[in-house]
Amino acid sequence: MTGSSAAAQGAKDSIAGTVAGAACLFTGHPFDTIRVRLQTSSTPVGIIECLKNTVQKEGAMALYKGVTSPLFGMMFETAVLFAGYGQMKKLIQKDPTKPLELWQYSVCGAGAGFTATFVLTPVELIKCRLQIQTTGPQKYNGSFDCFKKIIKEDGVAGLYRGIIPTLAREIPGNMAFFGVYEGLKRHFRKTTGKEDLPLQYLIFSGGIGGIAYWSIFYPADVAKSSIQVSDGGPAPSLTATLKKIYQKDGVKGLYRGYVPTVLRAFPANAAMFSVYEVMESPEQHHFISNYLNCLNTKLNFKNDGTFKILQFTDLHYGETDEKDNNSQAAQTVILKTEPDIDLAVMTGDCPLIAADVQWALALGNHDDQADLNRRQIIDFDMSFQQSLTIQGPEGITGASNYYIPVLNGDEPALILYFFDSNDDNCQNITGWGCVYPDQVQWYTQTSQALKQKYGKTIPAMAFMHIPIPEYLDMWNFYPVNGSLEDTGVCCFSVNTGLFAAFREMGDVVGVLCGHDHNNDFIGMYNGIQLGYGRKTGYGAYGPPPGWKHGARVIEFIASPFSFKTWLRFEDGTTEETQTLHQPNLSEEWNACCDTVGFVNHSMIVSNCRSYEQEFVSLHGSSSEKVH
Repeated sequence: MTGSSAAAQGAKDSIAGTVAGAACLFTGHPFDTIRVRLQTSSTPVGIIECLKNTVQKEGAMALYKGVTSPLFGMMFETAVLFAGYGQMKKLIQKDPTKPLELWQYSVCGAGAGFTATFVLTPVELIKCRLQIQTTGPQKYNGSFDCFKKIIKEDGVAGLYRGIIPTLAREIPGNMAFFGVYEGLKRHFRKTTGKEDLPLQYLIFSGGIGGIAYWSIFYPADVAKSSIQVSDGGPAPSLTATLKKIYQKDGVKGLYRGYVPTVLRAFPANAAMFSVYEVMESPEQHHFISNYLNCLNTKLNFKNDGTFKILQFTDLHYGETDEKDNNSQAAQTVILKTEPDIDLAVMTGDCPLIAADVQWALALGNHDDQADLNRRQIIDFDMSFQQSLTIQGPEGITGASNYYIPVLNGDEPALILYFFDSNDDNCQNITGWGCVYPDQVQWYTQTSQALKQKYGKTIPAMAFMHIPIPEYLDMWNFYPVNGSLEDTGVCCFSVNTGLFAAFREMGDVVGVLCGHDHNNDFIGMYNGIQLGYGRKTGYGAYGPPPGWKHGARVIEFIASPFSFKTWLRFEDGTTEETQTLHQPNLSEEWNACCDTVGFVNHSMIVSNCRSYEQEFVSLHGSSSEKVH
């Protein structure tokens, strides 16, 4: 994993850990207050008595004393803990397709615990000192006041009073914590046969993992609390503190407060892990990914209200030096002669290029046929400063499933969706790849979330490499502008319902693809423009003699929203009005899909015929012209 990709992944783990830490804190803090008071009490007292005295003398809110410090501190600590855990897993897991052994999860937990200690120690120091304050004169007036006085009295080093017992608790504790949690999840996946476990199994696994964390070396926590609340002078050592407690109260003293700790551990850690798993789900993880990507994305409509995309497709580098040089020369001319490009989009079979514009990738069926797999390609692409590509959500088919907003002012005026159309089969049907149903579901969930967030439907353009099956029906039965090669429309082997989802969500106004090297037609199909780019590269089959390589240009206008498109060729010329093709109006499918096991022809026909009736009722005709 490259540095930028690893950093992005760490940020996602941190966000998930932050939210999980908040859930853990508010669930478990009352138990924690009782635990600390029991651990630091000079006289033996029971749980019920301690709880009763606290509420009667100080009120119920006293149970949340010291919550301000861990409110931010624990959220930060869990962010560091889970980010460290995630990075340790990636360090140890050489093959992403093979799950870690349980002992490896424990090692990852140990590393995460070591890292988190340096955040946790000062947070718990402040929390413990505030929690033992009862009624009457109080030394500290809140978390910040406590922080200032510790710095004033003992310097920065004073904030790390108790770090050794904290390490002694965190390293073995998190070994048990993550080892037990992952082990129970693996057990439940095996017994239920479900990869995505229902919430009750996550709650149980998290709760038991929390109990294991505290049980592995609880006396270290007792010593830590004792050391942190003691004032003045050098902090006593861990062994000296344990010895002193044992001499005074025996083994019972070493486990003072254990019961409320365990009572807290189950609900608090169950809440933490449940929330973490939800935040780490493919849907939420990808929302986080896109949020982080948007923070670094500076795509805006220009002052004149326009935004221009250049689509390169089917470059096919790596065949011969001559072809590669010709492909590079074609791109260079196109970039120089087409002014004011805001974004270059590469829809499959494409390498990285050095250009003065930002770019984004949509992977195709040949991209992983060399040394790198699909996710490694995305990792590599993300290492370039000009790349806006991001990893798609784990657990969803493909690697290049993501979106990029284009802003007009402070809000998006355009959404660019990118889909991984995968390799040369679809759902075990031999032929061309497709966008799988889980990718379709990701799109609909994302579209709904954006609509809910902004209170409106934002126009969108979708990019992919392999055409959806509706391209085939459009060529055969609708007027389009442009040409078709001899092999026809090589579309998805299975109609997975992506076009129907576009229609249902109502945001996608156009779809652009590549794949069929000499196809460049574009047309309106039931309210959505479907089009090809223009083959840019010299590799692979085609084109016929005299055929010019090029790229498709798409220019958007923010208000009122519209877009237009034309072709830019390798010799610097353009073609704004492509030749009109009339439909053949026959049932003969002009498609190479027939020869590769294409299924669900009837699904295409039934879908588009029902949409056609709806379109005629709205617009008066099913014959539509391209911008």
